[in-house]
Order: sequence, then structure tokens, then C-alpha cells
Amino acid sequence: MSIISKLKKAKLLNVDGIWYSNNMEQVSYPTEGNSECFQIEDESFWFDHRNQVIELLFNKYVKTQDVIIDVGGGNGYVSYNLQNCGYHNIVLVEPGKVGCQNAKDRGLDLVVNATLEQVDFLKDEVDCAGVFDVVEHIEMDVEFLRKLNWILAPEGVLFITVPAFNLLWSNEDVKAGHYRRYTLKSITKALHEAGFKINYKSYFFSFLFAPILLKRVLGGKVKNNNVASNLSREAKSELTDHITPTGLFGCILRIFCAIERYFIKRKISMPIGSSIIIVAIKNG
Repeated sequence: MSIISKLKKAKLLNVDGIWYSNNMEQVSYPTEGNSECFQIEDESFWFDHRNQVIELLFNKYVKTQDVIIDVGGGNGYVSYNLQNCGYHNIVLVEPGKVGCQNAKDRGLDLVVNATLEQVDFLKDEVDCAGVFDVVEHIEMDVEFLRKLNWILAPEGVLFITVPAFNLLWSNEDVKAGHYRRYTLKSITKALHEAGFKINYKSYFFSFLFAPILLKRVLGGKVKNNNVASNLSREAKSELTDHITPTGLFGCILRIFCAIERYFIKRKISMPIGSSIIIVAIKNG
């Protein structure tokens, strides 16, 4: 069954090139989240470095003709980059309408405004799935990972990125709708319970661990009785922090990113970082 036939069978409605569900479920993500990210993605060293890391690993594990689903893919920043790299069977599955429209405007071919459950993929139907900074928004994470395992073909590949270390937990996690941050041990345990084996795992954004710790944790201990104001100020700061700096600092940052990609390309794991990336394979 073609992807388009699958969407029609799931009773999704195509309007101006986007497939919509009529009964959208509530998700743990702020309504303005996609709009805020869309403002900074194209100028963000963070999104760019994550994209390049994902692309490196896709080139090792995924064929260009494989059917790929990007679950909770937001504004399509990852999917659009992969599409430009020759992966044309990509389906963006995103519950936020704003994110779907942004992805379509960006030039993504196949955009679905729904949750994974609403698309109703069959068992063993998908070659590859990506969940990039999504699992931390899911309360029942193992159950969600089992659903991904069920729809993946035997030896199908799952790519995951998640935020690392509860030590780095801050108001920004609360605002984003996170249930948790992970360690390599905890996300590996969840994936094993869901029926996956790990092919590669590593922390990344290693150079951000100390600055985030100082800013979020130590800075968060400063007393401030106006919690709403504190959340708003931190959110604005978070957006500004993503913009790629210029000059010497920008050059140093690019060197750090290049070093991380050198290690990841050679499947060398890094011992610390503010994020985690994992390549997991479906057992059987």
C-alpha cells in the first residue's frame, strides 16, 4: 500500500497539500512552541549541528528509497534537510497545525497533521523512524517506543535524540512540556524494554554541558518570586542563545561542532553532553 493510500484509509483529509486528522489529541508541548522554533531554526547553530549529526548517521544506516517517518517533526527542519539529501519517501507526522504549515511552506513533500496513532501504520510497514527531541514529551515513553517498534520492519532503524541529565533540568524543560531528561543508561533501558537493540549511542553537545549547568541550575537558584516573569525571561534568553555567534566565538563553536561530528561519524561515543543520540534496531 502506498503512503497516500494509507493516509486515505486512515480517513485523513487533504487540504492544500497537508493531511489533517479530524480528532486531534492533546500533546505535552506548548502551543507556541513550533512558532518560536521557526523563528530561529535557520540561524541556529544548535539545530544546524543536530541536523548534520542526524544526516551523518542516516547516511550509514538508511537507503534513499526507504520509507521514513519523522514523528513529532515540528516545522520539518530535519525532514526537509533529509529530503534535500535524497531521502524522498519521508512522512512528517506532526500534531501541531502551525508546525505542519511551516513544514509545507519550507518545501516538504508529505506532511501529516496527526499523532502516530491516528495515522494507523500497519505492523512491519515502515523502514525507518525518527523521533528527534520527542520522547521526553511522552509520559508513557516505553509504550510509545513499543508502538514504533511494532510499525517498523524487521531490522528497521529508529533514530532518537533526547535531552540529557536531570541535573540540567530547568524552567525551560517545564515550559517545553518535558516529563524527563535521560542518561544513556535510562534511554537504553527503555529501548530494550520496547524491543530494540542499540547499534550506536552517545552524548553530544558536549561543549554545552558546563554552560547550561551554570546558567540553568546555578542561575535558577537566584530567588525570584515572580515565577511567570522568570519563565518568560528564560524563554526569550533560550531563543537568543540559539543564534549562531559571529567572530572568534563563532569560529570556536564551529570547531567544537566539527570535532563532535568527527567522532560521531566514526561511531565513537562521547562521555557527556546536553543531548543524547541513539541508533536502535528492531529485534527480529
